[in-house]
Amino acid sequence: KVAALDSQTAVAAGVNGAVLSTRDGGSTWKVANPCGTSRITGIAFLSPKSISAVGYAGCATRSDDSGETWTRINTYSRSDYLCVSFADSKNGSR
Repeated sequence: KVAALDSQTAVAAGVNGAVLSTRDGGSTWKVANPCGTSRITGIAFLSPKSISAVGYAGCATRSDDSGETWTRINTYSRSDYLCVSFADSKNGSR
């Protein structure tokens, strides 16, 4: 799964729960594992800096700095989330 904001900025789901982000068109990638090894299945940009990702076993995470750091969101669920999208800055679905 890949979400691209523009030709320079993108986020991709990797293996074993990895989230990869680039801000230089893919020349370099930063790797994070915000949900441990839970598979990431959905990624969405809310704004140029705000990104959300979801995955298996209740994984929900967000970045507010274009993918530099990620914060896990407690969903109080072990459900598998397959996608994430936003209607606006306050309303989204997974």
